[in-house]
Amino acid sequence: MTLRRRFPIGDGGKIRGCSSGDDELFKKMPYALFGREILQNSIDVVQSDEEAVRVVFEEFEIPTKNIPGINQYKKQVELCKEYFKFSPENLDFCERILSKLNSGKINVLRISDFNTSGLRGIERTTLENNNFLAITKGTGVSIKPGVVSAGSKGVGKNAAINLSGIRMVFYATNTIDGYKGSLGVSELITGYINDDAAKNHGAYTQGSGYYEDVDSDINVVSDIITFQPNYNEREFKPGTDIYIMGFEAEEGWEKEVVNSALDSFMAAFVRGKLEIKVNNIEINQKELGSVVESDTILPKFKANIVSQYRLLKGASGVHTYDIDTDYGVLELLILPYKKDEEYLATHVCTMIRHPLMKIKNFDLGKNIQASAICVIGDDELGKKLRSIENPQHNDWEPKRFKDKSERKEIVAVLNFIQDEINRYVIECLQLGSDSPLDPYGAGDFLPEDSFGDEKGKADSQKVETEKTVISKKKPNVTRPKPGVAESDNPGDEGLQPVIGGIDESEDGPIMHPSDENSGSGGPSHPGAETSQEKEGDSEIFKKANLKVVKFNVICLNKSLGLYNVVFTPLEDKDDCYFRIVLLDDVNGKNLLPIKSIKIGERT
Repeated sequence: MTLRRRFPIGDGGKIRGCSSGDDELFKKMPYALFGREILQNSIDVVQSDEEAVRVVFEEFEIPTKNIPGINQYKKQVELCKEYFKFSPENLDFCERILSKLNSGKINVLRISDFNTSGLRGIERTTLENNNFLAITKGTGVSIKPGVVSAGSKGVGKNAAINLSGIRMVFYATNTIDGYKGSLGVSELITGYINDDAAKNHGAYTQGSGYYEDVDSDINVVSDIITFQPNYNEREFKPGTDIYIMGFEAEEGWEKEVVNSALDSFMAAFVRGKLEIKVNNIEINQKELGSVVESDTILPKFKANIVSQYRLLKGASGVHTYDIDTDYGVLELLILPYKKDEEYLATHVCTMIRHPLMKIKNFDLGKNIQASAICVIGDDELGKKLRSIENPQHNDWEPKRFKDKSERKEIVAVLNFIQDEINRYVIECLQLGSDSPLDPYGAGDFLPEDSFGDEKGKADSQKVETEKTVISKKKPNVTRPKPGVAESDNPGDEGLQPVIGGIDESEDGPIMHPSDENSGSGGPSHPGAETSQEKEGDSEIFKKANLKVVKFNVICLNKSLGLYNVVFTPLEDKDDCYFRIVLLDDVNGKNLLPIKSIKIGERT
């Protein structure tokens, strides 16, 4: 073998600086996003479903002189400096790398996965079904074996290179097909070619470089490269080792990786599909419960992690529902929280898709004291949603569908799913009704027959010990029209209680809007005038406050400004005067025009 570092010539192509769009994706939360990307890549290439994928993160030091081809690498960084001598930003980038290369020791992080197929395709140069080329030399290229794999945009590998202080990563893989090999990958900036004649003609590099075997047709080093004398498992077991050279380890990085892993892959841990070791922190199906309750869990992750664990383990009080869509059945788990643990309520439904990876949250409303999980299986819906995920895999973006009809269809499906989630959450709160579970008047928004009667009490006792399984077909949803105060189908836009109240004990001046109150047929009122009681020859009408038990405003559709006003009077009156006022910053009351009112008993 003839090993060397090679930086391909740019050949008049693009010039690369130190700011890259792909790199920027992972700079906000580098360790959390790095851990998430690593684990999803490993889960995607699972070898056997009969056992868990195991991923090990181990940090250690080596002498800097042991970095393969270090002198060639230093020379190339100097050529990058020379090329960008006019740019302070790029010069600083190069100086930081040289400083680390000239130190006596360098930090290294090894990430190794087991029960995986390895990076298949290492034995050839064709891209078809070649995971090895996609991850080592591809940009925007992802070759995954499963139709519904977790990663799909081909930019996740930047999460690893971003954590290298010298911009260098080594890959060593042993595939289930019996092929072994290694390759070093570097992501620098454009620099002059390391050849005087070419340099005089202005020839420059692409920025990317490789540590490879010149004598090999595929340029891959045929041996398994390792930087730890006491580690040789990759020689005998399929899987992949990733070495991040010059690993920039900040204090507490292990907890960031662990918490991100639990938050993103809790279903995989609970169901025995994944286990990890991050330095001395071990997480597997057996130890999961103790880890979730330990100080390893950071405060910003605690509610999400604890709630997901309880939901997936089927803790007391968890309700299970089926959401039946045109693309398959979704599993919905809901856990209401009582007063003493409401701080653990996430107020969201966590959306998880095959292979058991969290994608995003659907909001339930800040006053809904519950947490939920919705699991999307390995079906047509999962395939469609994977195709419209953003590069970070934390949202679905329907606009990624070029076909408008397809885009409209997936939007309708997602809206239907969210409507169903909201409806079942309210149903779940209703089944287990007691005062701590009534989210500031949300009970008034629900059918009355399950509150206070014996049947409701029996249902409440029943759900404490067993799951409630309800399967319902996709309904024909009728959307409420803007301006209607009460919706026939309050679940359409989701229950998002917005609490508002008026001090009825003080009936001070009310500012009228400069508009016409079409509901009463009255004339326009200038904003400066006030509404007051005036004396006349005879008493025509005198206002008196109507006492109420409850007064709640519930948002039906925030974007349309659609709200449902719920109140229950203690006394009957033939003639009533109803007003809605908007309180400003100093509690001034501004009367709002009422377009229409629907009066009727709650159904």
